[in-house]
Amino acid sequence: MKKQIVSAIIAMALASTLLVGCGSNTSESVSATELTIETEVVATEKTKEATTAETVNWPKKQITIVCPFSAGGSGDTIARLIAPELQAKLGVPVVVTNRTGAGGAVGLEFVRNSDPDGYTLVYFSVDTCILSPMGVSDVTCEDFRALGRAIVNPSALTVRSDSKYNTMQDFIDDIKTNPGVVTEGNSGTGAFWHICASAFENATGGEMTHVPFDGAAGAAAALLGGNIDAVFVAPGEIKSSIESGDFKVLANLGEERSLSAPDVPTAQEMGLDIVIQGWGGLAAPKDTPDEIMGILKTAFSEAVQSESVKQAIIDRGLDYSYASGEDLDAAAKEQLQDYTELIEELGIASK
Repeated sequence: MKKQIVSAIIAMALASTLLVGCGSNTSESVSATELTIETEVVATEKTKEATTAETVNWPKKQITIVCPFSAGGSGDTIARLIAPELQAKLGVPVVVTNRTGAGGAVGLEFVRNSDPDGYTLVYFSVDTCILSPMGVSDVTCEDFRALGRAIVNPSALTVRSDSKYNTMQDFIDDIKTNPGVVTEGNSGTGAFWHICASAFENATGGEMTHVPFDGAAGAAAALLGGNIDAVFVAPGEIKSSIESGDFKVLANLGEERSLSAPDVPTAQEMGLDIVIQGWGGLAAPKDTPDEIMGILKTAFSEAVQSESVKQAIIDRGLDYSYASGEDLDAAAKEQLQDYTELIEELGIASK
């Protein structure tokens, strides 16, 4: 049938050319032929589009976002903010579940080993660039394909408000004078906040005792209870305790001042040459098909860049910073190399 239609179109074009005879010019004949070819191309492209949409027919069921960290931290917060927006855009339930342990490795490994069908996503963070160099897990950022970035996470040196430390220099002097006496809490051995604390030691020449927790929320709770002396976590993760006056931030180790603690200078502003900050978004297993990734990336981009999600992120004291999946994948691979070198320099990898 298609051949008959195409033949008819060609016949009509030829007939038009013959009818005008010698009185027609060459350009009119060419236009008729071009029109025929263009019609066939458009028809072919539309057929391809219809076939692709019919083949994908995705999603059909619930999507699960795995957060590798405990409830209350920035990763959990971001996942739960984005989930309802993705649900609205994709038309299927989107739920968040926490699989904690080993500095995020437990949840990341679970998603890496899941079927690459788009139905299991993960909160994708800078931890994927350090777990392998630390010797905690063989999982890396290269095991995933990013949907995009939602935030950056500057590390903040934070203590209780009744602490004897009033400045970053007070803290540095103590960890240099009394090596190993001061205790700091982080989100787990080998996790990013542990790396931040270790990098701080390296930059200052001081020494602390590191106390790991399954996420920043656990470390913050321990500081609030007076069980440790300090934490290295994102300001947004302890925003409520900062606002209540329970905590004070001595230094921000990020590139810029944080939205949740705008009056706190960066370490560089105070003369300490250190910049270390994390980031977070969502990702899928690396073998997820391009067609499904395209749908997920579009939904993520629209969700995260919506005014409602952007404002919700800012309201929670987190530093909003959108980046596309392609840009985040490229940056993560570069950071994997950078942190491999830094961890080797620090000498803190698990044996």
